Amino acid sequence: MERLNADYRLSRGLDIARFLNEEGKGPARTMLLEVFKRCLELDALRRGLKESTTAEQVNAITPRQGAVVNELNRILLKLQFVPHLMPHFDGYDILWTGRLGQDEEPGTIPAANFIKRVLEMTEAGTLERVRQCFCGRWFLARTAKKTACSDSCRFQKFKRSHHQEFKEERAAYMRDYRNNPKVKAGKKGLKDAKTQARKR
Repeated sequence: MERLNADYRLSRGLDIARFLNEEGKGPARTMLLEVFKRCLELDALRRGLKESTTAEQVNAITPRQGAVVNELNRILLKLQFVPHLMPHFDGYDILWTGRLGQDEEPGTIPAANFIKRVLEMTEAGTLERVRQCFCGRWFLARTAKKTACSDSCRFQKFKRSHHQEFKEERAAYMRDYRNNPKVKAGKKGLKDAKTQARKR
């Protein structure tokens, strides 16, 4: 059950990535980006403290953490959430959903819902998994190592970072490929087949 909860919490990042990839601007999007940036900063501060300090120091709040939390709380005061009771096989859950603001259109998902997901991921320590690829798209990294949104971007990133190495390795591979006896035999057979086809 714990694994399912962790996967569910992480999957909330997909919604955040989709929202960040949407075109357009507006007060709701601006607010989400402000909350997202500050939560990412809090997450980074927490990871940095865990790596470099003792247990007593981790529990103490640094001045920068306090400032970021105050900025976040100032933004969050503008939001309104409404509780909903949701039944399931094991009992009931209380879901908090954002109310539609004056600047949001009916039928859209309120930005408060996305901000709630950002805050949940910040609480769980998984917000840094929502990353921006070098191509500009946002994505959810299922593993801590993933830094590109797709295989093609990963390949492009590799090519750019190791351009000269890539060219040399590719040239060596193609030399070996062309000198392979099986490849040479296949090409000769292909040429003979084309010549015979032309004669007909």
